[in-house]
Amino acid sequence: MSTQGLISGKEPTRIALSFYDELEGDENELKITMLFNAICLFSAASNIETVEFDYNEQHIALERRITEEWYGRELSNELTEYAMMKQIELLVSAGRELPF
Repeated sequence: MSTQGLISGKEPTRIALSFYDELEGDENELKITMLFNAICLFSAASNIETVEFDYNEQHIALERRITEEWYGRELSNELTEYAMMKQIELLVSAGRELPF
């Protein structure tokens, strides 16, 4: 895996993650994992505006605003890993389309 585009500071930031090894698993589960990782990153740093993933010859880009609308609240560092995962499970099980 490599990371590119991580710039510290208060300017809006884009993070790009590339996975060179083939990721195994159900495609929907992989997308949910990428969504969870993006939500964690958005929650950890308020200046991250875009998180991009390249894996298995696919590209996913998640924007903070769209992800927050999908999630139903502002993403901040007060969220716990457990709360994030439970909210994602709730939204996915309710049939909410993934935000990408």
